[in-house]
Amino acid sequence: MPYRLLDKFRSTFEGKRYIHRASNLGDLIAMELYEDLCYLAKSTLLRNRIAQAERVLNVKNRRVGIRARRGICGGSRANCNR
Repeated sequence: MPYRLLDKFRSTFEGKRYIHRASNLGDLIAMELYEDLCYLAKSTLLRNRIAQAERVLNVKNRRVGIRARRGICGGSRANCNR
């Protein structure tokens, strides 16, 4: 069985110049891991959650919401529960 993770890794770097400032390269490769896990079907729980859209990938690679933009304290030390 060909693994998408390994194929993506190879196609990203083989015969190409490595661009160390491209921070999304690792994320693009890592997304293939979940495709492989689903295909291998070792976990029925994971497959069911993916099929029911309970678990999805954030393919835009963007964090969403105020907490993502301002951190866990909401931008104010007064709101922080540390």
